[in-house]
Amino acid sequence: MSNRDILAAEAEQIRQNLRHRDIDPVDCLEYMLAKERQTYFNVVAKHIEALMKISDPEAEKYKYVSVDYKMIEEIRKKSKKQKGSSEVD
Repeated sequence: MSNRDILAAEAEQIRQNLRHRDIDPVDCLEYMLAKERQTYFNVVAKHIEALMKISDPEAEKYKYVSVDYKMIEEIRKKSKKQKGSSEVD
């Protein structure tokens, strides 16, 4: 059983316990903390997977750009030549 499953089962068990007894603020806080642990675990897991490039959970957020440094250098050389030739004119 994975940590994700354990946290989900824990939150579900607390929710079931709340159905069958009188609820007090401590019970609500306990359930809220269980749900927060579950949510936080899922968010951190997604970020770790994205960092390890296992998955890309939010593809629209992350844009990967391939940089061609040789082309950039050629453009710089051309612009320097153009500036040099325009100064002579």
